[in-house]
Amino acid sequence: MGVIKKAANAGPLADLVKSLRTERKLVQRDFCELVDIDQGTWAKYERGTRTPSVPTIERVLAKLGISGDRREEILATARGADAPRWLATTLPEQRAQQAALIRAERKAKSIRQVAPELIPGPLQTTPYARAIFERAGLDEDEIEIRVTTRNGRRDVITRPDGAQFSVILGPAALRQQIGGLKTLIGQLKHLRELSDWPNIDIRAWDYTADWHPGLEGFFALIESDEESPLVYLETRRSGLFFYDAEDVKSYRDAFNRMVGDDPREAVAMTPARTQQAITDLIKELET
Repeated sequence: MGVIKKAANAGPLADLVKSLRTERKLVQRDFCELVDIDQGTWAKYERGTRTPSVPTIERVLAKLGISGDRREEILATARGADAPRWLATTLPEQRAQQAALIRAERKAKSIRQVAPELIPGPLQTTPYARAIFERAGLDEDEIEIRVTTRNGRRDVITRPDGAQFSVILGPAALRQQIGGLKTLIGQLKHLRELSDWPNIDIRAWDYTADWHPGLEGFFALIESDEESPLVYLETRRSGLFFYDAEDVKSYRDAFNRMVGDDPREAVAMTPARTQQAITDLIKELET
């Protein structure tokens, strides 16, 4: 019997597949009778050891009466399930990818990010996050939804068993006055407090550094004990997930290079020096 290859991003799809059953509070046997699928096959879908085809998912959604945005988001995840890279350009794909990102963060053991321009989501204060969404031109209801979601992502690192979170910030991220001076100062004080947490490692680089991988733009490397590691990149119009082992290794090596695998190439300050730099910047901005 041939070995079934686990899909690169089987985790996000497996979670969605399982939710179709658990939302209805059905055991597998009853659910499989409802959607007319072999229970053994469905169990593999839920474990992520086998990937359902898009037509299979379409038939299940039809039997369950699922339509609209929910249907499109599930199908967007299913279409990318076998791909080593998942590019999201349409709104349903972007929503599906954002949901997958949140699920990946929730399961993460380690999250490493490089953020040249903005304080990353899990570290943002509510006023800072709100200012970003307000400037994006969203209506008030959408702003509230996004702020609430953003606040919920903090739990990934602040809960008792929070992930190890390491971030390297660019100078612009520390100085860009998102929401105005008062909001920025509040954000910097929040960073300083978080830097005392044992599972949070905050570092920064300055403009005296030569070229390094952080100048290429934001990325997040997410690793867990349950799923394959992934790298997430984001632009204004799209998001991109990398699952391929070589791609993941490239970003892991880039992060390690910045923090000092080779001291001659390290550009990130130590956490202690970064904390002092943030304190000095707060004093500068408050005068």
